[in-house]
Amino acid sequence: MDELDLLRSEEANPQAARLFADMGRDEINQSIMKVVQISDEQIRKTILDHGGSRALAEKMIARKEDMAGRLVGE
Repeated sequence: MDELDLLRSEEANPQAARLFADMGRDEINQSIMKVVQISDEQIRKTILDHGGSRALAEKMIARKEDMAGRLVGE
């Protein structure tokens, strides 16, 4: 099960499932497109400026790249 599926799973994450479970393919793709438009540098800066670590920033960038590769139906 990938991260997008986990967000939509009532068993794995009931809070997130309330937000994401009913999303269709087009809504998921639109959401992914918004995320992948954020530059790696913007992600790093935001995380570091708010007390996060460089490791967290790199993890979020890796998640963004993973999401880009998982565009539903593409």
